[in-house]
Amino acid sequence: MSWERSLAEYVAEGDARTIPAPAVEAARQLIRDCVAVAAAGSGEPVVAAVADLVAEDGAAPACTVIGRALRTAPAGAALVNGTAAHAIDFDDGQQPSSTHPSATMVPAILALAEKHRASGREVVAAYLYGLETMTALGLAMNPGHYTSGWHATATIGTLGAAVASARLLRLDADRITACLGIAASQAHGLRRNFGSMVKPLHAGTAARDGLVAAQLAARGVTTGDEVLSGDKGFVALLGGDRDRLDEALGALDHTFAASLNGLHIKQFPSCGVTHAPIATALRLRASHGIAPDDVESVACEVHPRLPGIVLTRPARTGLEAKFSLESCLALALVDGEVQMGQFTDARALAPEVRALAGRVSMAVDPSMGEPATWEAVLRIRLRSGQELRADTGQAAGKWRARRLSETELCDKFRACVRHGGIDDDAQESALRGFSQLEDVSEVADLVRLLGKGPRND
Repeated sequence: MSWERSLAEYVAEGDARTIPAPAVEAARQLIRDCVAVAAAGSGEPVVAAVADLVAEDGAAPACTVIGRALRTAPAGAALVNGTAAHAIDFDDGQQPSSTHPSATMVPAILALAEKHRASGREVVAAYLYGLETMTALGLAMNPGHYTSGWHATATIGTLGAAVASARLLRLDADRITACLGIAASQAHGLRRNFGSMVKPLHAGTAARDGLVAAQLAARGVTTGDEVLSGDKGFVALLGGDRDRLDEALGALDHTFAASLNGLHIKQFPSCGVTHAPIATALRLRASHGIAPDDVESVACEVHPRLPGIVLTRPARTGLEAKFSLESCLALALVDGEVQMGQFTDARALAPEVRALAGRVSMAVDPSMGEPATWEAVLRIRLRSGQELRADTGQAAGKWRARRLSETELCDKFRACVRHGGIDDDAQESALRGFSQLEDVSEVADLVRLLGKGPRND
């Protein structure tokens, strides 16, 4: 039996009714967080451009575009909502897939759920089986795939969205196998586009292409054999390790614990590797009463792989500042917070922020081994001569470290949805509904709360 067929049977045979309660709760929180972040990102310029393009197609108004007065076909909704979910880099991340999994899967799942009137329980199951697929591919492909320059959210994310969509459409193992083959030929995305509008577009195209792969497989489109696992297949071509495929397949289970343990719901709207240093800088600023002019220099000792993820030159735009450790630390120390709205050209490139960013340096500590948890050591030298040193620990929101509380998650939901211009009544109704997602009979009613204009067909 091929690797692809074994994965497909695992997905097809899973029983949504027996998913453990902790996994259901986690999926509910992750899906809820993703739709909120998509609402917050719905007004970004790249999302407006994508939405305008989709609107020009004039597709049947079957699915909601979050934060906009637009309804369109499932593929168009997945494209716009996936782009929005990743547009402000406030969406979750996961290891070992090195992806932003929810931004690729949730827009695809919700579009199909809205069209086919699926239940919340079905949405939860689709999400978890897609996540498990992304974890398996991550085990076989990373870190080589990611470090070679592929944006795993776009590549592995397409496969995750495809499997999640296939699961929601209740495809059998034969058609899920075909779905994997179709999606593998559509997966693409380069890390060279980090810090640009194209990075969030990667999540949108992954959501759309994964959804389309499932729809085509449902219609009988077939593919070649061992498209993922074979010689010159997806894993081999894109920098993965075929020898680890059996290990990855053996790690699949129906509790989803390993996949969920690698997740991180974000506390700050910036690249995930900046979060632990940001939180530590904020803590030191508050506890020592540091003013920006007090700071002579800031040094951050980081994992050897971190410089390959963040910018290693000064940020030229507010968007690039999200991927600059120097800019993120400068914003934290100057403003005393790192929130939505600070990563504009006006704020992130303000003279006082750029001046402090110029006094921040980054150095690699070779002793920090794998797996990379993105902990760091922060040293702030004050003009008085005092040096403040702190180990950052892991960022808040990490499943294995300190998860964000339900109160923190609900506060983030409200802030994001409000940022997206959703009215208060719809905001609270959506929060209540997504907070009990597994009990919702038709997810379509929830999704429509997050659109603008008429919410019923």
